[in-house]
Amino acid sequence: MPNQKLSESLSVAIKYSGIVVVFVLIGIVLMTFGINDNGYRTVVQWPTGNTFIKFEPGLYWSLFGRTWEYPDVLTEQFTSDEAGVPISVRYQDGGKGHIHGVARLALPNDETSMLKVHKEFRSPEGIRAKIFRPTLKEAMNLTAGLMTSEEAYTAKRSDFASWAEDQFEFGTYRTVLTKTEVEVEPAQVDPDGSTTRPAVTREKDVPVIDMSTGQAQHNAPDIAQYSFGVSGFAINDWSFEQKTLDQIQTKREAEMAIITSRAQAEKAKQQEQQAVAEGKRDVAVAKYEQEVEKEKAVVVAEREKEVAVINAQRQVEVNHQNYLAQVEDVKAAGQEAEAIELRSSAEAEARSKMINADGALAQKLATFEEVNAKYAEEFGKQKWVPELTMGAGNAQAAGANAAQEMIQLLTTKTARDLALDMAMKAKDE
Repeated sequence: MPNQKLSESLSVAIKYSGIVVVFVLIGIVLMTFGINDNGYRTVVQWPTGNTFIKFEPGLYWSLFGRTWEYPDVLTEQFTSDEAGVPISVRYQDGGKGHIHGVARLALPNDETSMLKVHKEFRSPEGIRAKIFRPTLKEAMNLTAGLMTSEEAYTAKRSDFASWAEDQFEFGTYRTVLTKTEVEVEPAQVDPDGSTTRPAVTREKDVPVIDMSTGQAQHNAPDIAQYSFGVSGFAINDWSFEQKTLDQIQTKREAEMAIITSRAQAEKAKQQEQQAVAEGKRDVAVAKYEQEVEKEKAVVVAEREKEVAVINAQRQVEVNHQNYLAQVEDVKAAGQEAEAIELRSSAEAEARSKMINADGALAQKLATFEEVNAKYAEEFGKQKWVPELTMGAGNAQAAGANAAQEMIQLLTTKTARDLALDMAMKAKDE
């Protein structure tokens, strides 16, 4: 009975031992395999020393050898946050600063180059520490040495980014030390707005330019000898020490003062030019107005002259016509005088003949009639008979005789004055 139990126990133990062995064997087999993930490559070294690279994702047979896993792309963040540390640089003028950004380094995709990288650096952190960060810092510092901190702060930021990437990927620039004249700050501002900056000679590194290509010449690149590639490079920000910022601010204020002074000087100059222009304009306007007035006066004078000439010509014509009229009048007057003279001579001759014929009897009779008519009118107004008589007598007869005598007397006088011969002449006389 005990033997039976022992045999049963042994059979159970053997059974479970077989299962354990199977599982152990399965574990051992599984331990000889590995898995390469996407975005990585694995360096596999067998116990025999054979080493190869597993680039594609999937299983690989390690044979209990050693493995090292590398990412396809290494990322270096040189930022001020927890992800990285900014790169410190010193500029050409001695100013310090920090560069913030990110760079990506692609590992080689051929086995020979990758094995060389593995033998040199042994791990991703070895790559970062021995070549990635040093090369990146060198490119940043050599780029900063090609410009002043003010240039990096203002005008040459894009140049800094492109030069740094170029030196990181293809090698640092070959430089030569040259002497150049640099204007001393701060500048002296003249009253007219111009600036005076004394120049001093300073030495600076400048890239050596390949005359055939027009590009800067490079030293042998460190990352290129391991077939690394740059898959990304970006500078996000620049930071400067406070002393540099204060210096830049002071210079900016000085520049603003210069700009303001120049603007004020330019404004004053413009105002002066404007005043001169306005003065010239006023003079030109006044001169033009005088010319206009002169032209108006000339036009008026010309018009008056033309009117005067026309009036004079018309007056000459009128005078000529008057003269012709006067000549005609003179001719007519002469003819009229001749006619009057002829009529007078004819009338005188006729009167003379009439007088000689009848002694101007008709005229004498007319005169005699007129005189006697006047006498008769006046005598008719007289009272020849007194209205009051004293005593007896023939007063009426006396008055009548007096009137008769007066009439006869006047008649005799008139006849004598007219030399009228009242006697009838004989027909034969």
